[in-house]
Amino acid sequence: MGTVRLSSTSPWQQERRIVGMIKSPVEGSTTVLLKLDRPVTTFSDFVRPVCLPSSQDPPMNMTHCNTLGWARNHRQ
Repeated sequence: MGTVRLSSTSPWQQERRIVGMIKSPVEGSTTVLLKLDRPVTTFSDFVRPVCLPSSQDPPMNMTHCNTLGWARNHRQ
């Protein structure tokens, strides 16, 4: 977390191992839920938690959301 360039490291970068992954069932979606080997405990301007609505009080006008990130596609 916290990396702003794939080709270099940064002082605020934090590394975790991915121990589980669930892909979105929506066709065409690139959203995944990751399970990390340990919690992220240090937050900064570059590493922040995602705020999600509670299941008891879903937002009424939430029809569009933006996310930021990147991935490397590996071909087998």
